[in-house]
Amino acid sequence: MAEEQIIQATDNITYPGGFKANGMNCGIKFKNNDLGAIVSEQECTVAGMFTTNRVKSESLMYSMPIVKRGRAKALLVNSGNANTCIGRQGVKDARTAAKALARQLGVGGKEVLFFSTGIIGRPLPVGKIIECMPALTSGLSDNAMPMAQAIMTTDTKPKIVAEEADIGGKKVKLVGIAKGSGMISPKLATMLCFIATDANISQDGLKKTLAASVNTTFNRITIDGDTSTNDSVVVMANGMAGNSQIGSEGEMLAKFGNALQSVCARLARMLIEDAEGATKFITVTVKGSPDVKSAEGIAFAVADSKLVKTAMFGNNPNVGRIIAAVGYAKVKFRVKPNKVALRVNGIECFREGKLLYDEARAIDLKGRFIEIEIDLGSGNEEATIWTSDLSFDYVKINAEYN
Repeated sequence: MAEEQIIQATDNITYPGGFKANGMNCGIKFKNNDLGAIVSEQECTVAGMFTTNRVKSESLMYSMPIVKRGRAKALLVNSGNANTCIGRQGVKDARTAAKALARQLGVGGKEVLFFSTGIIGRPLPVGKIIECMPALTSGLSDNAMPMAQAIMTTDTKPKIVAEEADIGGKKVKLVGIAKGSGMISPKLATMLCFIATDANISQDGLKKTLAASVNTTFNRITIDGDTSTNDSVVVMANGMAGNSQIGSEGEMLAKFGNALQSVCARLARMLIEDAEGATKFITVTVKGSPDVKSAEGIAFAVADSKLVKTAMFGNNPNVGRIIAAVGYAKVKFRVKPNKVALRVNGIECFREGKLLYDEARAIDLKGRFIEIEIDLGSGNEEATIWTSDLSFDYVKINAEYN
């Protein structure tokens, strides 16, 4: 099996026209950047999607109504502290932090979004954030790297991608950053993702393309089956590319949607490549399904199986674990084992209800990239999920995280 290329962030990606950003250490974490901001010259159209966890960060409680309104000019985020399970004080602290940046920029308080990521249950040291506002804003530039570093927690590397599209004769640019390497599971996956674009697009168009992009990227990755309290994907569009406004349908929306989907897909892949303690990048594809929902459900059952994931870590071709996960997947479609075919790294090891033992034992799992393909033989729909293995290091990282 051919090895795939690991996507690496580069330090020369710059934000689209009209956007500037910065990241720095404000003392929430002992070292490394823990505070960042993205600022636009012009007010932006905003769209976002957030965690479905019923326990939500107080930072989200503050920001979600602003995103729903659809207009903002800046975004502030801290890492090292989730500002979650703090109660009313957490919402007050989020508002205080956002207003501190607003005052520094000379804009209204409701024009600044605020997000957090890190340890749950500790009060946010909002005073440290306020003290750093002059330094944070004076260092604003078009370099995306400091901001990408500011949102990292257990990530080992920053995640940044850029994409361009020709829309209506104008070059439109999108730059996305993300964090996340554990507690990754739909919906949305445990992550923060902030995308800036100079496209001129309506809020309906932005919401529509974001939902479509998230559903086929961030909602199709899993590391450990846990969904966190702070998950957010936010897109800010300032319109400074000068294109005719993109509406809620048509060719221009399709072109923008393709570019946004590319940004989300590449970031989603980077999240799995940087999964906590991971040694494998696993692609699970389910084909021959009567509907997409069943294909997704079965693929996630395999991708989330602790037995499958630990077998992959141990280079153990125990493919019976994969078939067992197919059988217990909670889907309405009734799987017929005699119609199922399974291939691992291109080797067929199950067909007509029988495990092909010799073929299974011959599968080489020593490489970093593993492909699991399941054909249900019952339709034409399919779905692909990206996941990782579970290693000793995953246990160590999460046992010691506090």
